[in-house]
This record gives sequence, C-alpha cells and structure tokens, in this order.
Amino acid sequence: MPALLRDRRRLGALAVTTLVFGSQIATFFLVVQYVQRVLHFGPIAAGAAFLPMTLGIFAMARIAPQLVARFGQTPLLITGTLGLTASYVWLSNIDTTSGYVTAVLGPLLINGISAGLTFMPAASLVMGGVAPQHAGSASGLLQTVQQLGGAIGLAVIVSVYAAGAVPGQFVPGARAAFITTAAFTLLASALAALVLRSRRQVHAKAN
Repeated sequence: MPALLRDRRRLGALAVTTLVFGSQIATFFLVVQYVQRVLHFGPIAAGAAFLPMTLGIFAMARIAPQLVARFGQTPLLITGTLGLTASYVWLSNIDTTSGYVTAVLGPLLINGISAGLTFMPAASLVMGGVAPQHAGSASGLLQTVQQLGGAIGLAVIVSVYAAGAVPGQFVPGARAAFITTAAFTLLASALAALVLRSRRQVHAKAN
C-alpha cells in the first residue's frame, strides 16, 4: 500500500476523487430536500428529478474512454471539475419562487455530464501503472476515498447549511452550502492542474 502512495499523479487523482464525491453526495442530499420541501415533489417525482444527471453520467461514460485516449486524463478532470463547479454555483441561486425547469434541470444535466467526464479519468489515473499483484489494493484505495469523501463532504457541507438555516425553511443556508460544494470542486480542479503539470514535467525529464 505505501508504494501506491508514492506516485504524485495517483495521490492527486485520489484527492480529486475525495473532493468530487464529497460535493456530489452533499448535493444529492440538498437537492432532495429542495425538491421535496420547497417544490413539494413526492418520493417518486424526487427520484425522477435526478434523471438528467443520471443520463448525463451514462452518456459521458460511453464516450469518456475515447476522450481520454485523445486528450488524456487530466484535461478531462479539469474540464469535468470546472463543469461541476458551474453546476453548484447555478444551484446556489435557488429560492422559494424557483421552479424545477428553471433552477434544477439545467444544473443537474451539467452536473451529470461533468461527473461523467471526471469519474473515469480519475479511476484511470489511480489504477494506471499498478502491478497486477497490487490491483486489488489500488481498487480498494479508490473505493475507500470515495466513501470517505462522501462522508466528510456531507458532514462539512450540511454543517455549513445548518449554520445559516431557519427552522421550517430550506432556502436559508442553501446558498452557502452550494457555494461550499463549488469550492470543493474548484479545489479539485486546481489539484487536477497540478497533476497535469506533474505529467508534463515527467515528459520533459524523459526527453
């Protein structure tokens, strides 16, 4: 396991994964609260509200391998995390008069496409170059940071929301919560850029 953590690019991909999953899990929680408590969606309608995100992830998962082969992992990570940031900033504008189509549909579609651009390249960076006997450990490490990132992100972002919450209302505190999710993925984008810079330096030394 320690040998797996000596690769700077792998560490960067793990950090990006942690931040992305933290922001995503918190967003699931926040959006469900909004569509049910403010838009008054029932359980089935609330689940259906996430279909644009699901379809975006599915569509990008189909073409992400071709994009990675053409552009490399880190450009996709940067693009994906910036797209996630934009979706969270858009969600931060919700209020009690917003509707699903005007305030939620667009951000969730962008979120799904951006997440689809992010997940596969990050996993590829983590698993790339791993010896066969260490493949299970690398996969376990990836799953661990996903779960850990989700737990930490949910705790931090919901705490930010609670700090500005008003009993019986959802919208107060939501803006700060979504801005915090955007900060997570903006930091992930900066880390992805460091991964890209590290890759270029390796190529420069090799030449």
